[in-house]
Amino acid sequence: MIVQEPAVYFARTIRAEDPLTFAAYLHQYYVPAWDRMRADRVIESIATFLTTQTLEQFPELPRWNILQVGRVPDGAIATTFFETEREAVGRLGHTGHRTETDDPSVVTLRCETLRTTPNAHSPTPTTACLARRDDVIMSVEYIRVTPTPEALEEYQRLMVQSSGPAMRLLVDAGVAYNFMPLETDRVLSQSAPMPDWNQLHLMGMFPVPPAAFKAQFDDAITRANPTSGGFEGVFRRFDAIRTKPRWDLARELAALRIE
Repeated sequence: MIVQEPAVYFARTIRAEDPLTFAAYLHQYYVPAWDRMRADRVIESIATFLTTQTLEQFPELPRWNILQVGRVPDGAIATTFFETEREAVGRLGHTGHRTETDDPSVVTLRCETLRTTPNAHSPTPTTACLARRDDVIMSVEYIRVTPTPEALEEYQRLMVQSSGPAMRLLVDAGVAYNFMPLETDRVLSQSAPMPDWNQLHLMGMFPVPPAAFKAQFDDAITRANPTSGGFEGVFRRFDAIRTKPRWDLARELAALRIE
């Protein structure tokens, strides 16, 4: 049986033709509403990420360049964010806020709710890393694990026993900024051509050579689970039961941050 944690998230994937203009619009009209929603305990936090580079991508995917990820308070329901956001914006006096119906240059391609992978969630950076927040590069992996009970349980077991604890070691050591491995719980809406991922992994990193990070990750996996076979052993099994429709690097738009 797959064990679930209480940490619950929501995510929204967006294509904006002019992302910085859209970000300014969100800052003016949505950030005050999100602040109110946080005060009302509808949400705990929300972060908005702008894609800076796509490292891997399946062919002929729709384009998107903004990912919003938020957390709801313990015990709250993630769908409440989507249900109350429009009302919250309207209560603050902006009843004509645009949607994809009004403005085809901004399109929401997917909305979903998610839960954390057990024993793998390391969202809080060290104090020293927090001081370097402006240097953080966010790795965003859209992952599709083969949707069978056996594959999903094996993937989660690899995360619980090896990859998740290893990432916690790296976060605690300041090698990584944070790590949020999320499992899709429910897809609320999705554009037809979108790929069907079921895991969303966000890892805050600092600019380091990939080979150096891989070596540190290999060491951390071996320390976390000496019988795992290290990086090669764990990721060989990952690759046998998953695909990665897209993998991005992104930066957080700090002006839109709610925490």
